Amino acid sequence: MDNIINKIVSLDQRAWEIKNSTDQKLKENEQSIKETLSKMEKEAVQQAREIGKEKYDQCIKKGQEQEKYISEDTDAVCKRLDERFSQIHSVLVEEVFSQIMDLG
Repeated sequence: MDNIINKIVSLDQRAWEIKNSTDQKLKENEQSIKETLSKMEKEAVQQAREIGKEKYDQCIKKGQEQEKYISEDTDAVCKRLDERFSQIHSVLVEEVFSQIMDLG
């Protein structure tokens, strides 16, 4: 009878040790998983920042190129208008002067 009781106590003790060991391993695994997930999240955020900065820089560059094109186009239009005005300036002055003289 003592032998049976000792075996039961021994089995109970072993079951308790296995449970504690399993609980400890679960806690360690949970901590390891949390650390891994945290690391993965930080890496994903960093990667997203880098991709976002790259896309932002591309948009800025494209905008600067468009601004340069528009500026050059506008300068060319203004230059053509100035040249045209220079060509007809003297004729316009004579016409205005003539009209003023005709009024008087």
